[in-house]
Amino acid sequence: MFPLCKTCAETQNQDVCTHTATKDRAFTGTWCANELQLAVNKGYKILSIHELYQYPEVEKYDPVSKTGGLFSGYVRENMALKYEASGWPTHIKTDEDREQYVKAIFERDGIVIRKERVEKNPGKRTLAKLILNSFWGKMGEKTLRPKTVFVFDYGELIRLVNDSTIVINSILPLREDCLQVCFVPVEDMDESLKTTSLIHAAQTTAGGRELLYKYLDIVGERCIYNDTDSVCFLSVPGQPEPELGPYLGQMTDQLSEDFSEGSYCCEFASAGAKNYSFKVCVGGDPAKIRVVTKVRGLSINSSCEDTVTFDTLKHMVLSDEKIITNIDIPSQIARLPGWRIVTRPSSKKWQVCLNKRRRIHKEKTEPYGFKGTLLDDEDYEILSVLENLADNT
Repeated sequence: MFPLCKTCAETQNQDVCTHTATKDRAFTGTWCANELQLAVNKGYKILSIHELYQYPEVEKYDPVSKTGGLFSGYVRENMALKYEASGWPTHIKTDEDREQYVKAIFERDGIVIRKERVEKNPGKRTLAKLILNSFWGKMGEKTLRPKTVFVFDYGELIRLVNDSTIVINSILPLREDCLQVCFVPVEDMDESLKTTSLIHAAQTTAGGRELLYKYLDIVGERCIYNDTDSVCFLSVPGQPEPELGPYLGQMTDQLSEDFSEGSYCCEFASAGAKNYSFKVCVGGDPAKIRVVTKVRGLSINSSCEDTVTFDTLKHMVLSDEKIITNIDIPSQIARLPGWRIVTRPSSKKWQVCLNKRRRIHKEKTEPYGFKGTLLDDEDYEILSVLENLADNT
């Protein structure tokens, strides 16, 4: 979420923002310096600072010497694995192109790609992405998790019961001389894991949000949907678009990679975060249509593919009524008390969940607290004509 008014965001206000007082609009939170600098550049004002962490030394990767940087060796090794498992990009045709591609990546990021190992392998690529992404998430791992211990001594049980730093959830007799005790640490009393570092986790996510905002800033109101690492936008002739490239921090054309060069999205519908569907003209041919549908928490297979469709989702989004579709899941793994894992039938409610922005009419949204004027397609056409007139004078 990138809201502009705290009260509107908290209440998910779907009407025009009427808040003018600073206490109603201002945010209080924790941010990294790069996010604050971006906010100030965009017109935000810092009203007060309660606490500041400043580090005199910064470890940064040097692209010239190919040294330095936190975990740079780890990233380079696994990025090389991802590059190799992705296969050659579609624009790479000759041996000279391959040589230039490998050389450019090494010169920019210090990543060594072994040409003989470059072969498209979706499973291996997914593994490399998992290794790269999970590593950073480990730094911010939640420590307030339920813990289970087995108690064989009465004194140990009394110690746990009288421990003010934990809350006992259950005590289960397993046999005459053994109890299973489940508890959670009291907030702010749990010990940090040796593998966690909230400072590094915060800086990592802040850097990701800053890069995402850079791309959103380029496409502006033409953005149709975005996730943490992707942007779906309306391409308009003469309007700026994100620079594409193979390097770290650059966007790639996902449609060309997943389908074929020249493919484009001709229709898109979103019912909320990780809940969308779109049609693709494969190779730019309107006669060759492929449909992609993603719903969080649901594997789309033969049991539900006739229900979870583009047309169904589009109807849910455009309908004046709130439509809830029940999706039957024939077989789902579930965890039960007593350390039991079973497979059983289940179901999921599928519905529109647009709660991160204010929805205008049915096809447009704006940030909570926005008080400006949004442009429509006709406005863009007029601006384009005016720009052409200005260029010709």
